[in-house]
Amino acid sequence: MISLLIFMMLFCFQSIPAQAESATETNERADLMLADFHHHVTNGDELVKKAKAVLVLPRVYRIGLMSGNEHGEGVLRINGKTEDYYLLDLLSNQLAAQRKSIILLFMQDSSLAKFRSRPTWKITEEAALGMPKTGKQGFLDIRKLEDPVIGFVIGRKGLIYDLSLAGAVFTRMKFEKEIHAEETAEISSGTSETTSELSP
Repeated sequence: MISLLIFMMLFCFQSIPAQAESATETNERADLMLADFHHHVTNGDELVKKAKAVLVLPRVYRIGLMSGNEHGEGVLRINGKTEDYYLLDLLSNQLAAQRKSIILLFMQDSSLAKFRSRPTWKITEEAALGMPKTGKQGFLDIRKLEDPVIGFVIGRKGLIYDLSLAGAVFTRMKFEKEIHAEETAEISSGTSETTSELSP
């Protein structure tokens, strides 16, 4: 009984990252994930180039052993440049916790605009997200992909097809230096307005 409890505690701790990553760390992990994408989807590089934007969450973890809640941090890349950072919250239907990566490809300008128009975005229906299966040798027939958003879940053994992303919530993040920059800008703006009011 005691050994079982120790195992459960260790398993729980291994499922949770020690602390939130910095913007630099998240970008570096996203670079590695995209560089490795073609090992799972042979023509993945072509698919990424065709997409209007790609959201990369390099590390997604389960928070706690029994809750089933999963958490991850990622970057939104447009034309290869990081434009925003996002936080993922997902109630997983998997019984076994495992570290995984998630890649979302926005294939249309309208789907990307809708995603970026709000601070949070939720996958409400299975039909809202396409999760295609690769064919022989990992190829995808890109010509037949019609979904506005395409998703891939990658585990330690490769692509995961039996994990639903329905209910996943993506929230735009701000790092401390960005918040500080905004506060500084607001203070500067307020000072300028006060100076303007006092000027004859």
